[in-house]
This record gives sequence, structure tokens and C-alpha cells, in this order.
Amino acid sequence: MEMKHDILDTSAVIALQSNILGTPSDSKDFECKIQDLIGEGVTRVILDLSDVKRINSTGLAILITGFNLLTNSGGKFALANLNEFIKGALTITKLNNVFEYYDSIDEAIAH
Repeated sequence: MEMKHDILDTSAVIALQSNILGTPSDSKDFECKIQDLIGEGVTRVILDLSDVKRINSTGLAILITGFNLLTNSGGKFALANLNEFIKGALTITKLNNVFEYYDSIDEAIAH
């Protein structure tokens, strides 16, 4: 999984580029990225999922890890650009009640 990020003041947008979110190496890479950003003073992370087609249980765990890391450090974690498959996975697991998610990066930044 490739990750590209942009920092805007104390917010970061991380764009994930992968057909599926949830390979074994994805978890550790993502956790390290979030911890690095928190160390740099980032208090809000918006995860851009526009290039992610599918998500599995490991991918859901990755999202939960990001949420927990940011929340425990006093920050916020949001998702943007989810396709119907990912929205469905969040709904089935009831994680749609946990995560903030938006239709676009601009909408996520505005909130």
C-alpha cells in the first residue's frame, strides 16, 4: 500500500493507494505513519480512500487503530471519498457510528 500525505497546518490528509486495504504489512506501516504525524504536531488526520477499492477485516482494524491513536492523543480522525463497498463494510460492522466520513476532502477539511 502506498501512502502519500499533505500537511495543512495541524491537519494531515493521507491518500492511500491500493486495490485492497488490509494486507499484513499495511497495518504496521499505517500505525507508524500516524505516530510520526502525531509526533510532528498533527492533531487531525483525514484518510482519503478514493483509490481503495476493497477493505477486509485487517483493513477495518487499520482504521480503528488510526482512530484510537488520534483520539487517545486528543486529535480527530476522519475518512473521505469512500466507495459503496467500503461504506457497506462500515455499516455491516456498525463502524459507521464510530467514524466521521465525508464525500470529499474539501468537505472533511471544512468540518
